[in-house]
Amino acid sequence: MSNQNWLTRIQNDPMLIDMVIPGSHDAGVYGTSLSTRKAPEAWARCQGSNIYNQAMCGSRMFDCRVFLKKDSATKSLVPTMGHFGREKKKHAGGVGSLGAYGGTLITAVNDAIAFVRTYPSEFLILRFSHTYCPGEVGIALGDLMQKQGTLNYIYTDQDNIALCPLSQLRGKVIMVFASEFHTNFSADDGYLPFYKYSNGINVPFGLCTCGIYKGSAKMTTVHKSAATAATDHKAHPRNHLHFVYWQQTMTGGAGDIHKSTVASNSRTLIGKKEKDYTGGAHANLGAYVDEIKANMNSGSWDLPNVISHDFVTDQTCKAIFELNPNYV
Repeated sequence: MSNQNWLTRIQNDPMLIDMVIPGSHDAGVYGTSLSTRKAPEAWARCQGSNIYNQAMCGSRMFDCRVFLKKDSATKSLVPTMGHFGREKKKHAGGVGSLGAYGGTLITAVNDAIAFVRTYPSEFLILRFSHTYCPGEVGIALGDLMQKQGTLNYIYTDQDNIALCPLSQLRGKVIMVFASEFHTNFSADDGYLPFYKYSNGINVPFGLCTCGIYKGSAKMTTVHKSAATAATDHKAHPRNHLHFVYWQQTMTGGAGDIHKSTVASNSRTLIGKKEKDYTGGAHANLGAYVDEIKANMNSGSWDLPNVISHDFVTDQTCKAIFELNPNYV
């Protein structure tokens, strides 16, 4: 069976917190639609194709970062996904710097809607973070939601998404927005909050995740962060998802992301120390999946819920979703 509808093979209607799904890091910065700004394309591009095609590969959660880009035809500023080295600085007017733009916000949402309309057994989560232009995002999404039939495919229930059964999520696009950028949420309009886990956090509705992100191209750092986060999550309450950042960033502010993540690894890693992780995240994904299985069998780790990675493929997604205990 192809990856586009892999959720049809999940039995017993588990809650999302009892599942693991592939995730796309910087999902909106892909392919030939990219236009660069003060940085080579290879420094910023994290995916090989659009969100629809990433979903076809099997990805079900998408990291979308929205900035403003001037449209060459209308001269207006359009909410557009991007990946920028200076994201931590609040850019004037929400315009990105030192990085690259990808597809527009509306293209992302339309791609997601088209996918779940075609494959109603599936769901997609769009996580909007690093969004420095919430006003413009609200206007663009408001216009889109007015189109006939759009809301039929948008998740609008006021629930803790992590605790929803799969049957409740099927056929829906779930849009969650980082609470540090957005303060007004209306589930009726498809606006759900996204929170980062902290001890004692209350999740009335929306989605919360835990995880440890360390911006590094070194596999030793990527692995150590993932392993530490998995150990920490074991002691957390069951009200949020465990998000694994199995992804690499540029070294010293420059570098080819694709070349780094697919770099071969010549060592056998199972049972080895983290210093033996070499090469790129793609080359180490199989070893990491085996490590997850071993630690779950020993009781050291619980099942991770999202494994986010660059340049998703049929093979990387399959390795991840086959971890589901209800997958047959």
